[in-house]
Amino acid sequence: MHRQLDIAVNAAGFLGQVDLYRRYLAATWHAWQPLEVILDASDAARHYPLWPQRRLLSSLAADMADLDVTVPVTAARRGKLSVWDTASVMGTLYVLEGSALGARILAGRLRNIGMTADFGARHIAVQTGNPKAWKSFLKILEATAMTSLEEDRCISAAQAAFNVFEFHYSRADRKL
Repeated sequence: MHRQLDIAVNAAGFLGQVDLYRRYLAATWHAWQPLEVILDASDAARHYPLWPQRRLLSSLAADMADLDVTVPVTAARRGKLSVWDTASVMGTLYVLEGSALGARILAGRLRNIGMTADFGARHIAVQTGNPKAWKSFLKILEATAMTSLEEDRCISAAQAAFNVFEFHYSRADRKL
């Protein structure tokens, strides 16, 4: 799933032109926002202490503001927000933390179109700012005891997170 997502992002050319990068930012916001909200509601920091430093919404919003991309207004939720179990939290975090590995490559490509840690690519700087985060997350994931049903939920949550990103990136690409 990761490979397919990379291929789709590269094929769309999101990182080669500022106008296309604007679409990438908006798509990233739409994918990341609901995941970050539910992870916060599910107390992801209890499972992964680095989570508060790994959140991206504020840096994504700043990147979008740099490039005059309207930050979508999030609809207020009615009633209680659902909360995920540990397995679902860990599966989702696996995808979000894993995306930080690819962010190192993205950072170099984005510099070619003028995006830096101080302008337009702050969220990439957050992702690449702690090179030990991935290994730290993997240690926690491996130490998290899960039944086979919980492992299945973990995998399903990771697949669902990939699907969220694929949906939003493919939708942004169709606007070309």
